[in-house]
Amino acid sequence: MSNDLKPVSTLRPLPVSLKNQQIQVIYSQHKMGFREDWLSHQFMKLVIIDGGYGSLKVLEQEAVKVSCGDVIVIPRGLSHCWQDDSMDPLRLVVLCFPNKAMHIEVDNLIKSRLHHSFSRSSGETSRRLQVARLMVSEQLREELAWQASVLTQAQSLIIECLRREGSTQIDDPLIQEACACIEQQLSQALSIEGLAQRAGISYRSFTQRFKRSCGCTAQQFQRRVRIEEACRLLLSGMPIASVALELGYSDSSNFYTAFKQEQGCTPKQYLLKVGM
Repeated sequence: MSNDLKPVSTLRPLPVSLKNQQIQVIYSQHKMGFREDWLSHQFMKLVIIDGGYGSLKVLEQEAVKVSCGDVIVIPRGLSHCWQDDSMDPLRLVVLCFPNKAMHIEVDNLIKSRLHHSFSRSSGETSRRLQVARLMVSEQLREELAWQASVLTQAQSLIIECLRREGSTQIDDPLIQEACACIEQQLSQALSIEGLAQRAGISYRSFTQRFKRSCGCTAQQFQRRVRIEEACRLLLSGMPIASVALELGYSDSSNFYTAFKQEQGCTPKQYLLKVGM
C-alpha cells in the first residue's frame, strides 16, 4: 500500500456500521496480541489480505490459512474469528456491503459458506493488492459513484473466487511454475514445447504431469484463466473488442468461441446476466 493509505492499528476488531445500505471499506492492521473475538455481521464482507500471516476460523470448520494476496468472501451471519501469526499479524482490507448491493447472480452463488481464493503467483498477488488499494483510495476520495466503482472491482474478485472454489491445489512444483507462467502471459500464444523446456522435462512428460496435476490440458487451463480475466475486464467496463485484444485474441470469433465454451454464453449475454 502507498504511504497515504495507512492501516488503522488495532488490538480488537474495528466496529462497522452500515447506514442507509451504504458500503464501508476498512484497512485494519492487527497489533501483536490481537484479541480473537468471534464475529458475525448482518452484511457480507470481502477481505483482501494485504500482509502478514494467520488463519480464519469458522465455527465447526477447520481453520483456513491466509497470507498476502488471498481473497476471502464471508457471507452474512457466518461466525468467524481471525487468528494471527505471533510474529507477523495480519493486515486486512475489508469491504462491508449489504447483500443486495451485489448482482443477484453473485448473491445466490455465495449463499452461507466461507469462500477462500489463495494467491497463486506474484502477478496475481499484485493485481489483488491493486484492487485493495483502489477500494481504500476511492473511499478516501468519496467522489461521485465511488461505491459503484468499488463494488464493480469487488464483484469481479468474488466471481473469480467462486470459480476457483473447489479447484485442486497443485502439488507438483514444476506444474505450479508452468501455471504461474501461463497466468502471467495471458496475451501470448501458448507454447507447450517452451513450457516443457523451461521445466526441464520432455514434451510428453510435461503434458502427462500437467493433466494429472490440473485435471485439464495446458491449453484448457490457459483458456479458463483467460476467460476469468475477460470477465474481470468486462465488469470493469472495458469494451468487448478491447478485452479480446488485451488477452491475445486477434480474431474476435475465437474469443467468442472460447468465452462460450467456458461461460456457456457470449460476452454480451454475460454482461446482461450480471446486470451490466
